Amino acid sequence: MKYAFVPFQKYATFTGRARRAEYWQFGVAAALISLGLTGLDAVTGTYSVATGYGFLSGLFALGLIVPSFALYARRFHDFGWSTWWLLIFLVPVANLVFLLVLGFKDSDVGENRYGPSPKPKP
Repeated sequence: MKYAFVPFQKYATFTGRARRAEYWQFGVAAALISLGLTGLDAVTGTYSVATGYGFLSGLFALGLIVPSFALYARRFHDFGWSTWWLLIFLVPVANLVFLLVLGFKDSDVGENRYGPSPKPKP
């Protein structure tokens, strides 16, 4: 879980590159924290079945917007793609495909226009 909290350290950093490990570990950490906060909301009575969120889990979800998009931008940079590709998330089905691409596509080897590869050299 080395990279799980890097997006929180780079809260609004849209420059640089992010590895697959950072992408997946952030997703797992965010899901586990959200699950825990949802359970806490259910215990305290602040969970709403209609919205699927409680007070704490809703605040956490709002707090994830900026670091998530910053991570997506850095992940796109890892392939050599522009940050403008973030607009793909406005297209309903294509955004799911791109989330899978972000998760499984390997980094560009070496340096690209967004900086050196974050992957350690073998």
